This record gives sequence, C-alpha cells and structure tokens, in this order.
Amino acid sequence: MNTPLSRILPLFLLAFAVGLAGCDSTDSNNTNSEARLSLAFTTTTSATAALTARSTTLSDSGNNELTIDRVQLAISELELDRSDDDGNDDNGERDDIERGPMVIDLPLAGEGPVTFAGGIVEAGSWDELEFEIDRLERDDDDEARVLDEANFPEDTSIRVEGTYTLAGGEAQPFVFTTDLEAEQELEFEPPVTVSPESEEQITLSVRLNDWFRQSDGTLINPDDANAGGAFEDNVEDRIQDSIDYEEDDDDSDDDDDDS
Repeated sequence: MNTPLSRILPLFLLAFAVGLAGCDSTDSNNTNSEARLSLAFTTTTSATAALTARSTTLSDSGNNELTIDRVQLAISELELDRSDDDGNDDNGERDDIERGPMVIDLPLAGEGPVTFAGGIVEAGSWDELEFEIDRLERDDDDEARVLDEANFPEDTSIRVEGTYTLAGGEAQPFVFTTDLEAEQELEFEPPVTVSPESEEQITLSVRLNDWFRQSDGTLINPDDANAGGAFEDNVEDRIQDSIDYEEDDDDSDDDDDDS
C-alpha cells in the first residue's frame, strides 16, 4: 500500500548526511534553471505502537513486546533518474544524480522525515530512484571513511538495537545485524517535477512495524533473525518489502478506505 508524498517538509540533517551539492544547473550562470530537491526517510508503525523518548515499542496478541531504540541503514549507491527529454548534459547523456556510500539513522518515535541528501539540481522531472542496501567494507576508501564516521560495523548493511520482552518476562537487550544486499527501485507516478526556485522533497517510508513479525503478526525475537537464526530469511524478506515511496495524501486516504 502506498502512503502519502510529503512535499516541502521541515528538513532534519543527519550527522552523516550526504548532500547533492555539486548537482548544479548545467549552466551555472542560469539561476532560473535551478531548483532545490531533497530525499528523506520516515518510518511507520502500527496504530497501537507506543512512542516514547526516541524509541518505538511494538506488541502482539500474546502480549510480547519489542522496543526499537535505533535503526541504521547502509546504502552503497544511490541514483535519482530524470524523466524529461531535456535532462541531458552537453555530452548527450542523462543528467542523473548518483551518490553514496552513506549510513542513515532512520527516525523513530513519531519523528518527522529525516533528510539524508539534498541540494540544488537542474529543474525538471524525476521519475525513478534506485538505491542499494548493501554491506560496507574497509577495502573501499569511501566506505571505510563512512564506517568510521558512523561507528558502523564492517560487512553490515542494517543494524538495529533494542529490547525484546516475552509476555510476563524481563526485557532482554538485542543487537540485530544483517549483510542483506537488496537493490530497491521506486518509480514516481507521476514524476516529481521541480521548477525554478522551487523546493521539493521525495520521502521514502519504511514500515518498521513489519520487520520482526511472523505472517500471523506474532513478534520475532530479533536475536533469532541474526545470521544462522531460524527467522533470518523471514526478516530479510520483510525488510525488502517494507520500503515505499510516499505519494499524494488523497491517494493514501483512498487506499486506507479500501483496506
């Protein structure tokens, strides 16, 4: 189900944000062709999720609880593609945007979208975003730099910290890591158009509520989804399916009514 596109929302820069600086107009003297475009992540949870002090607590019908305190996502490469016919540079090639690597802290506890890339771009239409959730390695200088800046483990693409509590039991801390490699392709229909001197934001929504659940909604202990765990494949599949492009508010309302 698609959820709503948020445009011109407040911008919150991460400590390790990678900007689109340098993606200026093809003619740097023509300010009329410049526009501002940003990319942001937000997370969604169930209506019953408890949101407290930068943490998100999920529950199931058996009264088990999962509290998520931090989610870090590694992206090795990102490409934003233009759709309009005039999106070519002087060499006749598409004037796309490519960035990476980066490590992103996803927003929790009902926080607003977190901008992870943004800057001045050529005005026009953009129709597709491709990015690779991928493990970062130290044999690449750029990836090694990002690992050090983010204090992020090597050969890891996602890291989650929190606690898991069985019904009636005590909270047990966990650290979930995966080396999941997944290429995400999100198409914008209609394309996102930025006009001269305008400001637009493309928001990606992650359904965090879905990550650590079985098909019947029962919560999974994230420790059981680490490498070699019984739920490793289950959780990796659900993570890949949890990322949406946020579309128009009206479309979202219609979808909610139909569900």
